[in-house]
Amino acid sequence: MERAAAVVLTVLLLRGFECSSEASPGVHCLIHDEDYTECTWKETGRPDRNYTFQSRYRTGAEYAECPSYTQVEGYNVGCRLEYSSNIRFATFQVQLSSADNTAIWNKDINLKPLVKLYSPVNLTVVNSRSNGLYLYWNTSMSKSQCLESIVRYRSSTDSAWQSSPPFISVRYFDLPFADGEELYEFQVKIRMNEFCGASDYWSDWSQPVYWGSNATAKGVHCLIHDEDYTECTWKETGRPDHNYTFQSRYRTGAEYAECPSYTQVEGYNVGCRLEYSSNIRFATFQVQLSSADNTAIWNKDINLKPLVKLYSPVNLTVVNSSSNGLYLYWNTSMSKSQCLESIVRYRSSMDSAWQSSPPFISVRYFNLPFADGDELYEFQVKIRMNEFCGASDYWSDWSQPVYWGSNATAKGVHCLIHDEDYTECTWKETGRPDRNYTFQSRYRSGAEYAECPSYTQVEGYNVGCRLEYSSNIRFATFQVQLSSANNTAIWNKDINLKPLVKLYSPVNLTVVNSSSNGLYLYWNTSMSKSQCLESIVRYRSSTDSAWQSSPPFISVRYFNLPFADGDELYEFQVKIRMNEFCGASDYWSDWSQPVYWGSNATAKGINRRDKSFDPSVVIYPIVGSAVLFILAWCLIHNERLRIILVPVIPNPGKNFEELFNSYDGNFQEWLHVSKDIVDGFKPNFSEPVCTVRERAGSVSDSCGGPGGSVRSNCSLLIPGDDPDCISTSSASSSSTLPAPPYEV
Repeated sequence: MERAAAVVLTVLLLRGFECSSEASPGVHCLIHDEDYTECTWKETGRPDRNYTFQSRYRTGAEYAECPSYTQVEGYNVGCRLEYSSNIRFATFQVQLSSADNTAIWNKDINLKPLVKLYSPVNLTVVNSRSNGLYLYWNTSMSKSQCLESIVRYRSSTDSAWQSSPPFISVRYFDLPFADGEELYEFQVKIRMNEFCGASDYWSDWSQPVYWGSNATAKGVHCLIHDEDYTECTWKETGRPDHNYTFQSRYRTGAEYAECPSYTQVEGYNVGCRLEYSSNIRFATFQVQLSSADNTAIWNKDINLKPLVKLYSPVNLTVVNSSSNGLYLYWNTSMSKSQCLESIVRYRSSMDSAWQSSPPFISVRYFNLPFADGDELYEFQVKIRMNEFCGASDYWSDWSQPVYWGSNATAKGVHCLIHDEDYTECTWKETGRPDRNYTFQSRYRSGAEYAECPSYTQVEGYNVGCRLEYSSNIRFATFQVQLSSANNTAIWNKDINLKPLVKLYSPVNLTVVNSSSNGLYLYWNTSMSKSQCLESIVRYRSSTDSAWQSSPPFISVRYFNLPFADGDELYEFQVKIRMNEFCGASDYWSDWSQPVYWGSNATAKGINRRDKSFDPSVVIYPIVGSAVLFILAWCLIHNERLRIILVPVIPNPGKNFEELFNSYDGNFQEWLHVSKDIVDGFKPNFSEPVCTVRERAGSVSDSCGGPGGSVRSNCSLLIPGDDPDCISTSSASSSSTLPAPPYEV
């Protein structure tokens, strides 16, 4: 039994795999800083099934299963193995297999170049007055002789990084002639060098370290929020390399004061929040940022006057004045109207783009004349400090929108029937709406509007509604109404539900190999009525670079692919929708989960050969055309070659000129045939032609002889108009044929 199992396993290994239902990306391994080895076979998402990972070092030992799997949704996607230095230079053999051994990969991996070290840490800059700046760092790799390093750096006036050449065996870098008025930023990356087995992988760049001052374009950024508070930040995203201390003062001779309230990420300071008073906005604001060991220091003078960002306007309200159009009103947290500059943008349901008002100052309203009550209008407002109160560079964010009108032909509520299971209507695709809306609907049957029985919510705000579905309402007009609590925003819309059906994807795809008719693909659907379905199948083999799609077909749940190659791996997917016999839908289902059939995949999964551009497709026609052109040219200009390749057909007319010209076409004379031969073909005899006539009664006595005999020279006459005999004679002799004898 063990021998038979070994034979079967060997056959499977030689074939690569027997049948796979997923195009696996293969096994990829990496040694993390001589700390552990990680092998993965699914970089993103969840695989189609659970795989078992086994490995061994070529020492004759048995395969050992992974001791610690990495999983996604309960499915194995990777393996973490312990690392020991004596195995890095051995050949690492891995095997990946499914539970039923229908998918098996085998691969020999050379681990030597697959080492990625951890990034350097504890970067420190020391200023040596005689030799410039020295950058030092530590690494988790203790052997300096095994390291290859690169340092990159830039000053506050550099637009790009400058990099050192790679250097080995040291953990420091010298930058001479550093300018103390500039801000310098340093980073380091490392890898194993050739003395310890060169690696193909560099570490990630280290966290940066800084040195210098006068950070003209970098460092601390401050902003006044609506004259409420001042916020200064020095790390916009992520966690900084170490904790910084923030100090500030207004140029009044006072000492620097440390930040009273830090903003932190993972326990590290990334910003500071300061109280605001109007008398400091027009003073020069001095800030200083320093690390604990003072290896990184910024000093900066900041002009706060243009750095004010007001809060967005609120409580937008639209009032319809029948004589003057629409009036839009809003409130602001800034009480001084004379300090405000505003812009309003608006659009109707017929507009493809926003229209904006020119900037205007000192008022909190806007007039839009000639508004069409049959359109839906949307308004937003933004504001900033104007020049009378110290112009700001920052506009507020746009306010939450307010709406007015009806007949939202292109906006508002969107509905979709999910597989005749339920109807879903939404009015906010992403994020949270500005307020809570009430959704009401009815079918045009004279009934009252009914409120949504089950809302979909985001952060406590209604963004959609789920309704029960019944087949008798799909072909009726569906009326919906969306309104806010104070009815300042109302949509009314009639929706035709017939084309708004999206079926669930097909399931249980199965491939059956019919030796006589190729492959048959079968599937099931939640829609029981086959006659209502329209389907499309797409498929590709392991040698195809793109999908091939079938034409749409209806009323069946199978597909035939003839002439499938058993040495290829085929992948199939299906999508469906309602066809025209049951009310055509505009929505196709999502593609089904793929199903696979076939074999012939490499150790890295499916070997989809790159069907890149084949130059022969262009070269062959060009060469053929050139040959034909050269041959034609030679035939025209080289008579000898033309005669050889295209022989001249003889003209028989030259041999018969005497026949037509001298003998006027008389063939006998032209052949010189003698008269005797010609006369020999003429007849030289004659024979009479007798007419037989019929007479009433017995044969004439003139024709009868003694005893009733008939004379031999008698003719039997039949009445007629022709003469008795017609004689034809020749020139030489004549003869008479006697009448046949008659016996009575």
